[in-house]
Amino acid sequence: MTMQVLDIHSTPTSAQLGLRPADDIVCFGSGQWFYVPSIPEYTMLEMASKHRVLYVEPFVSLLTVLQARLFDKNAAAFRPKVRWGFRQITSHLTVYTPPPLALPFQHRFAWILSVNMVLLAWMVRRVMRRLGFSRPILWACLFRLSGMVGRLSEKAVVYDCIEHDEHFVSSEKGKRKVRVLEESMCRKADVVFVMNPQLHRLKGRWNPHTVIVPSGVNIAHFSKAADPTTPIAEELASLPRPIVGYFGQVDRWKINFDLLIYLAQRHPDWSLVLVGPVAPDVRGDARLARFRNIYFFDRQPYERIPCFLKGFDVCTMPFTPSENIELSSPLKLYEYLATGKPIVSVPFPAVEEFSDYVSIARSPEAFAAAVKEAYAGDTQELANRRMREAEVHSWERRAERKRVALHEVLMKREGREACA
Repeated sequence: MTMQVLDIHSTPTSAQLGLRPADDIVCFGSGQWFYVPSIPEYTMLEMASKHRVLYVEPFVSLLTVLQARLFDKNAAAFRPKVRWGFRQITSHLTVYTPPPLALPFQHRFAWILSVNMVLLAWMVRRVMRRLGFSRPILWACLFRLSGMVGRLSEKAVVYDCIEHDEHFVSSEKGKRKVRVLEESMCRKADVVFVMNPQLHRLKGRWNPHTVIVPSGVNIAHFSKAADPTTPIAEELASLPRPIVGYFGQVDRWKINFDLLIYLAQRHPDWSLVLVGPVAPDVRGDARLARFRNIYFFDRQPYERIPCFLKGFDVCTMPFTPSENIELSSPLKLYEYLATGKPIVSVPFPAVEEFSDYVSIARSPEAFAAAVKEAYAGDTQELANRRMREAEVHSWERRAERKRVALHEVLMKREGREACA
């Protein structure tokens, strides 16, 4: 697509107001590029079809890097060697890995966070100059980035709220710190994106331009699980059927292991398969180790995920009840739909809307019964219905919704400025 460059110093016409193809985006992501693919990465891939995008990975300390290397098996196996600098993903998308020069303990001391924001802004401006970026859209996916606002001569600020971060802090003092930083981020943003009505109520009190845009799905990738030419992952080929599967983060924040143990005890003939990064305390849990029908497969390359999903007979969301799950819009809900596989889930607000496509179980007994029914009663017609529903929730549509919302907010703001 040819990108028309407009003169930003001229008097704006109606065609020049709002979000334009000439506007660059600097996105401060929530994680390493496609280490565990999430909303920021998928959104920026779509945005890069119409804008130049610079994706900035989190700014971390050398201490954080060393801890990951020493104690995180998944990091050692799958994360690339620490190489800072920028790399080209597509013709319009660049990923920048800052050197690990952040001061540690920024979550404890506000002055350290402020120093880190100044240092990160200086590094990002250097990359922007090399890429020819000017007056970008600052797109923040972390609550603690309010100190970045105003440092890039940005045209506008977006806060893409992908999680309720207070949930991950145990102390009330820590929760207050998160709340203060997030309120500042929301108030400084031109538009705030949240995933559901529950988050809208929480964040919308700080910014009237708060818009609900749920998670989405890479249809082309996850529908491969329904393609006859896609091979089943060899790790699953010899496991007893049915294979009751889950893929994603395997930790106690998310997975209800009491439910998993119940299923393993009551149905020793089932293969309970969890695919994804396994937390160290889960890996060493003696309660789980005694079950021969529970299988863990650590984080897999992105291109292999459809092969594992194809091997599942039933896809599950056995989440631990928590505030974070209540406020979530899990990617795997839409990714499971794209496979056409039957889905069984514990109840939470986001999944209740999909009760025509997902079996929702409100007790361990009901969960086991739903899995049994899904395995025995699935049909191609039901699979096709699930896949058609997934198409409505593509990342292309989600990103366009965000573009339109930002455009409308900027049109109003710039229109007022032009008339002043």
